[in-house]
Amino acid sequence: MTHQRRRDDAAEEGGEAPQAEVTGSTEGAHRACVLLGIIVTCRALGVPAQAYLAWAFDRLGTHRDVFGLDLHDMTPAAFKAARG
Repeated sequence: MTHQRRRDDAAEEGGEAPQAEVTGSTEGAHRACVLLGIIVTCRALGVPAQAYLAWAFDRLGTHRDVFGLDLHDMTPAAFKAARG
Protein backbone atom coordinates (compact mmCIF):
# COMPACT_ATOMS: atom_id res chain seq x y z
CA MET A 1 0.00 0.00 0.00
CA THR A 2 1.42 3.40 -0.93
CA HIS A 3 1.76 6.45 1.30
CA GLN A 4 -0.75 8.33 -0.88
CA ARG A 5 -3.29 5.53 -0.44
CA ARG A 6 -2.86 5.59 3.35
CA ARG A 7 -3.34 9.38 3.40
CA ASP A 8 -6.46 9.08 1.27
CA ASP A 9 -7.87 6.35 3.53
CA ALA A 10 -7.10 8.41 6.63
CA ALA A 11 -8.77 11.49 5.12
CA GLU A 12 -11.92 9.49 4.28
CA GLU A 13 -12.07 8.23 7.86
CA GLY A 14 -11.61 11.75 9.20
CA GLY A 15 -8.21 10.98 10.67
CA GLU A 16 -4.63 11.97 10.00
CA ALA A 17 -2.02 9.83 8.30
CA PRO A 18 0.73 8.55 10.60
CA GLN A 19 3.60 11.04 10.32
CA ALA A 20 6.38 8.48 10.77
CA GLU A 21 5.27 6.69 7.61
CA VAL A 22 5.06 9.91 5.60
CA THR A 23 8.03 11.98 6.68
CA GLY A 24 10.75 9.57 7.81
CA SER A 25 13.03 10.15 10.76
CA THR A 26 14.76 13.26 12.03
CA GLU A 27 18.07 11.40 12.05
CA GLY A 28 17.62 10.42 8.41
CA ALA A 29 16.81 14.02 7.49
CA HIS A 30 19.96 15.22 9.26
CA ARG A 31 22.13 12.68 7.44
CA ALA A 32 20.60 13.62 4.09
CA CYS A 33 21.26 17.33 4.76
CA VAL A 34 24.90 16.66 5.63
CA LEU A 35 25.42 14.60 2.49
CA LEU A 36 23.65 17.14 0.28
CA GLY A 37 25.75 19.91 1.84
CA ILE A 38 28.91 18.04 0.91
CA ILE A 39 27.70 17.52 -2.66
CA VAL A 40 26.75 21.20 -3.06
CA THR A 41 30.16 22.23 -1.72
CA CYS A 42 31.87 19.91 -4.20
CA ARG A 43 29.86 21.39 -7.06
CA ALA A 44 30.66 24.94 -5.97
CA LEU A 45 34.38 24.12 -5.91
CA GLY A 46 34.34 22.17 -9.15
CA VAL A 47 35.29 18.94 -7.39
CA PRO A 48 33.82 15.64 -8.66
CA ALA A 49 31.54 14.63 -5.77
CA GLN A 50 31.86 10.88 -6.37
CA ALA A 51 35.68 11.06 -6.44
CA TYR A 52 35.74 13.18 -3.27
CA LEU A 53 33.34 10.89 -1.40
CA ALA A 54 35.31 7.76 -2.40
CA TRP A 55 38.53 9.45 -1.27
CA ALA A 56 36.99 10.65 2.01
CA PHE A 57 35.31 7.32 2.85
CA ASP A 58 38.61 5.49 2.30
CA ARG A 59 40.20 7.73 4.93
CA LEU A 60 37.29 8.10 7.35
CA GLY A 61 38.20 6.98 10.85
CA THR A 62 41.88 6.45 10.02
CA HIS A 63 42.73 9.89 8.61
CA ARG A 64 45.10 10.72 11.49
CA ASP A 65 46.72 7.37 12.20
CA VAL A 66 47.16 5.96 8.70
CA PHE A 67 47.16 9.00 6.43
CA GLY A 68 48.50 11.71 8.78
CA LEU A 69 45.60 14.03 7.96
CA ASP A 70 43.88 16.49 10.28
CA LEU A 71 40.14 16.94 9.98
CA HIS A 72 40.52 20.19 8.01
CA ASP A 73 42.56 18.18 5.46
CA MET A 74 39.46 16.06 4.76
CA THR A 75 37.34 18.86 3.24
CA PRO A 76 36.42 19.15 -0.44
CA ALA A 77 38.64 22.25 -0.69
CA ALA A 78 41.64 20.32 0.72
CA PHE A 79 40.89 17.46 -1.67
CA LYS A 80 40.91 19.89 -4.60
CA ALA A 81 44.20 21.47 -3.47
CA ALA A 82 45.82 18.05 -3.05
CA ARG A 83 44.77 16.99 -6.55
CA GLY A 84 46.38 20.12 -8.02
